[in-house]
Amino acid sequence: MEQLEHILGHSLSSMQSSRQTYHLSKDVDSFYEQQDWSSIQDGTHLSVGYDGKGIPIIRSETDRKEESAVVRLSRGQKKGVKKEATISVSSSFTPQPRSKEQLLESLFLVHKKTDKSELRHQWHEHKHIRAFLSDKTKAIEYGIDNLMKRDATAKKPIIV
Repeated sequence: MEQLEHILGHSLSSMQSSRQTYHLSKDVDSFYEQQDWSSIQDGTHLSVGYDGKGIPIIRSETDRKEESAVVRLSRGQKKGVKKEATISVSSSFTPQPRSKEQLLESLFLVHKKTDKSELRHQWHEHKHIRAFLSDKTKAIEYGIDNLMKRDATAKKPIIV
């Protein structure tokens, strides 16, 4: 919150941020739909990946009146309540040949460079990341639809 206040130059309360988030969330789909992929020069291959992350939710959003008073949780019982966010990441890349040394280096994380920014692969271009709260099917469909929009010829290999 402090970083956001510093960037915007305004002090915000949690309630203000929450209200604005709910108000602006209606515009998310139209924002992502306006992207014109035909004007972007993608690589020769397309890729898509998914990952799930547990997101703690606010007690007021649950139907529970109060947190459990149980001191010790039973087997399988969770202390908090979480929803799962599914992250969809799509990108393009052009394969690059690597030497045996480069492969071993990447497998065993034997890096001679110390600057982490230099260690990252810069192969993936035009990454597109979007999260979906508690809707895995929509996240997967969105990732596939994004790849279809990127390749009008439907001839580029897709790596999942």
